[in-house]
This record gives sequence, structure tokens and C-alpha cells, in this order.
Amino acid sequence: MDTAVPLGIIINELVSNSLKYAFDKGKGTITIELQKINDHHKLVVSDDGIGMKGEIDFEDTDSLGLLLVHTLAEQINATIEIDTSKGTRFEIVFQEKNKEITEGEDVR
Repeated sequence: MDTAVPLGIIINELVSNSLKYAFDKGKGTITIELQKINDHHKLVVSDDGIGMKGEIDFEDTDSLGLLLVHTLAEQINATIEIDTSKGTRFEIVFQEKNKEITEGEDVR
């Protein structure tokens, strides 16, 4: 849950941004991929829309949505790479947080 909830919010925010801003003709494709690579996971949210203009600086952005994505990625110790050469592609790499279950703890 410590990882799943922030990831769900990140996906929601990135898909919402694609739906709002990426498709000037109203049509396009949004792709969500999740892969396990050794002890890491890679989440990719991409669209084939018009792309984002300029470089994205998470430290100095007017977009509350992108600030939220950055903050949640930090919360799960993830890295974010953005490619705007063909549409917009966010690649988020993270490790699942392991929680040891102590004796007698209810895990239902």
C-alpha cells in the first residue's frame, strides 16, 4: 500500500494531463506499462499527443499536477525521466517497499 497508493495517484495525474492537453484533434493513444526488472519496477505513462514544450523543472513548475507527481515519486524513492520527442513519455523507476510482518500482526 505504501507504494501502490502513490503510484495510483501518479498514474491518475499523468493520464488526466494527457487527456486535457495532449490531443489537439481529440484523438490519441495513452499507454500505461509496468515492468519488473530484477529488484526494480518501471512504470511508463506515455501519449502520442503534441508533447510538452521545453524542459520540465520539477523544482520550479507552475503545474500543481506535475509538482504532485514529483512529490509522490520522491515519497517512494523513485526516479523520473521525461521524453518529449514523440508525444510525452514519463518513465518512473522504483523499488517496492518491503515491510517485515511482525509476529501477531494482522495482515488481512
